[in-house]
Amino acid sequence: MNLVPTAREIALRQRARSFFAKAGDAGSWQAFCREGLLDASITSAATPPLRDSADLAILLEELGRSLSRLPLASNVAAVITLARFGAPAASHLFNALAGGEASICIAVHGCDDAWIGNHVGLVGYHEAGTWRLRGDACWVEGFESSTYCLVAFAASGDEAQLALGVVRTDAPHIRCTTATSADGEPLCFLEFDDVELPDSHVLVSGPKATEALRHVKAMMAACHAAQMVGAADFVTETALDHCNQRQAFGAPLAALPVVRQQCAEMRIAIDAAWLLTAEAFWRLARDEPFAVQASQAKAFANERCLMVCRIGQQLHGASAFMQGHPVHSRYRHVASLSVRSGTAAEHRAFVASALLDCWRMS
Repeated sequence: MNLVPTAREIALRQRARSFFAKAGDAGSWQAFCREGLLDASITSAATPPLRDSADLAILLEELGRSLSRLPLASNVAAVITLARFGAPAASHLFNALAGGEASICIAVHGCDDAWIGNHVGLVGYHEAGTWRLRGDACWVEGFESSTYCLVAFAASGDEAQLALGVVRTDAPHIRCTTATSADGEPLCFLEFDDVELPDSHVLVSGPKATEALRHVKAMMAACHAAQMVGAADFVTETALDHCNQRQAFGAPLAALPVVRQQCAEMRIAIDAAWLLTAEAFWRLARDEPFAVQASQAKAFANERCLMVCRIGQQLHGASAFMQGHPVHSRYRHVASLSVRSGTAAEHRAFVASALLDCWRMS
């Protein structure tokens, strides 16, 4: 794994930063695809090996840094999962998503279930070539702006028999309740009441579906970890500039030993989180198992990136605790991402289950 950024990666980061700065909250999936930033991520990542594993992580870090609400994580996770596990009939959907003609959200987390594991909130009842889905899904990002929704459901009478399919977000009998997260992003809680899913829209079923579900969950965890790293890195850079320029007691803040210690803690935490996240994407790009590495990255980022944002607020003083301050906005963004796609405790439990022979998570 090459940790030294290449000239192409530096250029990609600059292009992504420029795009997100111009697009802001109004950035759309279609505009992002038109920008050509996906050439090095989705198009290549769908068929391993990835041209360069850092590309996708760079785009997600810049997304987190900018606070853009572009649904990049869900689209990337769904597209790569479709390419690797989807039936040949899903190729037209993959092409539409990768080309920006459509967008997709992910609804695989039941409202009463933990993120880690194979439990889902939807149950499918099969009759006359059609599945009827009942149940719920929560923490769905970008549902109202998406064309399709990737769902995971268990067959009625056999909860171990899973399947993944795609429904349109405007399909009848889907009730969406929108809640606002800590950073102001809308998250949807969905209720399915006999939503029809034709057999032709089932992408994968059986044991392969279980593997695909784990893959998409691990991808979402890695994507959110990368976004947190980007947001916390912005806070670190802003805090370092502030400490070098801000005068206190006749000298810069950076002259105080306790401030220097805090600045070092921030940089160490960010670099460690970045390394764990980079390893997860490096393994993903080579089609190697990466779920454990994704959980390690998410568990670490959940706590350490939030710590970095808190230190950044303290170094800035009272202004960084006010609504609208760039550091405060990143703090709320990281806090929101830390409870999506699995808490630190859930991911630690999964890592432990991979390490210990005496216990395995279902």
